[in-house]
Amino acid sequence: MTEALDPGPRAWRWVAIVGSLALTLTLLPITPASAQRTIENACPPGADLEDPGFPDQAALSSGNELEIICAYNWGLIKGKADGTFGTRDGLNRAQLATLTLRLLEAARVELGTDPAPADTFTDTAAIPAVHRENVLTAAALGIVVGFEDGSFRPAATVTRGQAASILIHTQLLINEAYDISSEDLEAYIDTLDFDAEFTDVAGNVHEDNIVLLGLLGVVGGYSDGTYRPGSPLVRGHMAALLARHIDVLADLDLEDLAPIHTQQRAPR
Repeated sequence: MTEALDPGPRAWRWVAIVGSLALTLTLLPITPASAQRTIENACPPGADLEDPGFPDQAALSSGNELEIICAYNWGLIKGKADGTFGTRDGLNRAQLATLTLRLLEAARVELGTDPAPADTFTDTAAIPAVHRENVLTAAALGIVVGFEDGSFRPAATVTRGQAASILIHTQLLINEAYDISSEDLEAYIDTLDFDAEFTDVAGNVHEDNIVLLGLLGVVGGYSDGTYRPGSPLVRGHMAALLARHIDVLADLDLEDLAPIHTQQRAPR
């Protein structure tokens, strides 16, 4: 079975963005580009950040410790019962739904919707109680969808491609809340210089979303030029994506984006 892919009524906005960007990019000269953005807007150097002190926060060879600390200070992540972050652990679908709602809360987006009915998914009862309402709320918002058999599969590990699509669906809600048009986003991307020419995403169902996040500098590829959309996403890498996504929002200077330390840490 494959996952349902209909993003809902906001899909036309994304189609407009992709079409406009595709035309723009064919007219731009090819220049060297950096792999992904820093987090200097989200967590500026010298900021008074609280170190969560997870014993495994430096466990990744990709060196995402600063992003983990930054994401913690924005209230996006929290640790596990044993005091670790679980940096190398796979991120599951229920956890991702909760993280997307925290991102919306950090962006001060009013959700304005009730959770979807419990019978939206055939396995709602299998969703851990701590994530169940968040999954159903994310479903009502069109951020997450189920599989063709009606299940949500909360324990299934999220892939890198799926995470890109979920973050784009979340960004569409932020665009709507702040009246960010496709032209606005295109103009912002034109000021950046990130490489989104991954060699293995053509034809992938998540291709457009991966490319857009790449152009924003939220995601990067591997040294061989691949993105590996089907590879599992670990918690440490997801924390880095969240920190970079907040960096985009801070760079866009959203007027309601609260400064560091005013966020309620990990409210969900």
